[in-house]
Amino acid sequence: MDILSLFAGYLIVFVAGCAIYIYSDSPVLNSGLLGKIKNGFCQTVQFMIPKLLVKWAKQCIHYIFYTRNHMMQFVFAGLVLFGNAVLAVDILPLLYVFEPDTQHIVLPMVLCFTNLAFYHLSCTTDAGQVTRNNVDALDSVYKADGFFYKQGALCRTCKIVKPARSKHCSLCNKCIHRFDHHCIWTNNCVGAGNLRYFLLFLVTLIAMCVNGVLMATHSLMLVVQNFRLMETSYVDANTGNLHPITVPVLIQHLFMQQPRCVFLVGSLIILLLLLLAFTAYHVYLISVNQTTNERFKLSNMQVDNNNADENSKTSESAGYFYNQGLMLNLYEIFFPQMPKVRPTPPKASNHTNGFPVPPKKETSRQRGRRK
Repeated sequence: MDILSLFAGYLIVFVAGCAIYIYSDSPVLNSGLLGKIKNGFCQTVQFMIPKLLVKWAKQCIHYIFYTRNHMMQFVFAGLVLFGNAVLAVDILPLLYVFEPDTQHIVLPMVLCFTNLAFYHLSCTTDAGQVTRNNVDALDSVYKADGFFYKQGALCRTCKIVKPARSKHCSLCNKCIHRFDHHCIWTNNCVGAGNLRYFLLFLVTLIAMCVNGVLMATHSLMLVVQNFRLMETSYVDANTGNLHPITVPVLIQHLFMQQPRCVFLVGSLIILLLLLLAFTAYHVYLISVNQTTNERFKLSNMQVDNNNADENSKTSESAGYFYNQGLMLNLYEIFFPQMPKVRPTPPKASNHTNGFPVPPKKETSRQRGRRK
């Protein structure tokens, strides 16, 4: 099996696995022929794999995806380190050998540090926690649409009023102002406070991946051109005859000579497809001033109201209640309304700057009055 067939097989399995995981609760995958195939496959896997291993795998999945932890942050750091290691060990030496007068290192370093800066801000910036001190101020930012959000609704967990467009995150155990979703890669919620940083993190990550593909591909093309590989021939293993080299054979040869570089190109292309789809989805939501949470609610209501045209139109109009036009929507994202609440003044005490205040001496007149 050549490298292209192997890569295509891995790609199909990866995409199919992602689709099954994302749409695991879809009625299409749980009924009819697909439902029977899915149930049969799951039962076969559970029968073949020991129960202890299945239990351990479920616990790991629950820990990674349904609890707050730093696991995916370490995974992201590992992926970035691997990509930069391949850049330093395999790609840059080829570029400086064949193009020594060109500066190759500045752009990838700028993109990497910029991306890490926005990633740090996405992880550490408060997404917009709703507390008893700021709930009144945040409640005035958005009006309740009367459909998804009711005026004066209480959070069943926090026991405080939920401002419009807020939601209680079960992983973070707090209400988030303009809640979008909880991101396991940042171990933080995405809300009004850090949505702009999260969007810039995605954009810079795409730019970094595109630059990595271009640099790796350019280095491989320099190898092909300088060694004139397209003018060579290869021996057919079955017949022993010489044949002019083809693109699949050339890619297989490059994979044998530069395995990490070719693997990086293929991996980044797959990652780019996923990132572009994910980022385009969020750009669309920002352009119509929706959140992922609101889009999910709208989709569920449209499915439930499939046979009721009037209710379906009502839910559709409610889903775009906060749309103010493209420019105002962008302004709202990059300059969010996060009212600052003045802290309550501390109670009077007998301490000043950490030192106790000595009691005042009683005068003779005060002693006389006391007597």
